[in-house]
Amino acid sequence: MNPIALNEFGETLLEYPDSKSTDDRNILSVIGGRIVEVCIGIHDLCRGWVDAKPISKTHNALCCRRCNLRIVIPSEVNTFGKLRQWCAANLAEREETRERFHKLVDQHAVYGPLPDSNLLEQPADGKPRDVQADAHFEARDALEDLS
Repeated sequence: MNPIALNEFGETLLEYPDSKSTDDRNILSVIGGRIVEVCIGIHDLCRGWVDAKPISKTHNALCCRRCNLRIVIPSEVNTFGKLRQWCAANLAEREETRERFHKLVDQHAVYGPLPDSNLLEQPADGKPRDVQADAHFEARDALEDLS
C-alpha cells in the first residue's frame, strides 16, 4: 500500500508491516459484535503506531500512540481505499478554502488587525456597514472554513 497523506503538513500513514496490501481491507475490526480499536499503520513522522478507534456512532479517530496526532474521520470511511479518498478530498477542500481566503485578503487589502469590534457587527437587515466590514466578514467566514 502506498502511504496515505493525512494532512496538509505532509504527514502520512504507512502500511502496518504485517498487513496485506489492499485498499478494500477494513480499518476497524468487529469482535463479538463490538467495534474494537486496532493498529492500522505507522505515522511516518514520529514512527509511532496509529490506531483506529471508534469515538461516536458517526465518527472514528486515527490516533498516533507516540505523538498523539488525532484525525477524526466519518464512520463510513471504513476501508483503506475510502480513507485514501477521504483524506485526498479533505486536503483538496482545505487547500481550496485557503486559496479563497488569500484571494479575499489580496482583493480587499485586509491586512493587519481587524477593526474595532463595533464595525464588525451586522445591522438588523444583515448587510455589512461598509466595504471594509464586508471584506472582514468574508475573510472571517473563510477562516472558519479552515478550522
